[in-house]
Amino acid sequence: MSREPAMVAAMREEASGVARREGTQWLGGQAAGECKVTEAALRETLRMYSPIHIGRLSQQEFTITNTRGEPVTFPAGTDIMSNLWFMQVPSNLLYYYLTARTIPSSKSKRQF
Repeated sequence: MSREPAMVAAMREEASGVARREGTQWLGGQAAGECKVTEAALRETLRMYSPIHIGRLSQQEFTITNTRGEPVTFPAGTDIMSNLWFMQVPSNLLYYYLTARTIPSSKSKRQF
């Protein structure tokens, strides 16, 4: 978030607006659920830095070809980790998907 001050400002503005409307300084679960910009930012953060990983231990040596066409060999016993989100969603599309579908004001000229 430190690289996106406009996003942080939008999240702060959104939370402050909901808190004012609720007449409180703290947002409960119901009120926090109305913060769509914050929700989109949190979902994007979890997509990029997911705490859920799938791990497998290779039983035998195997070789794959990387994106540059070079062979990469993994010895038997290699611990291989994978992130489910990276396998499911192209990163260049997810930001647009989130803003177009979950942030009500995304059709405005507001940019983050």
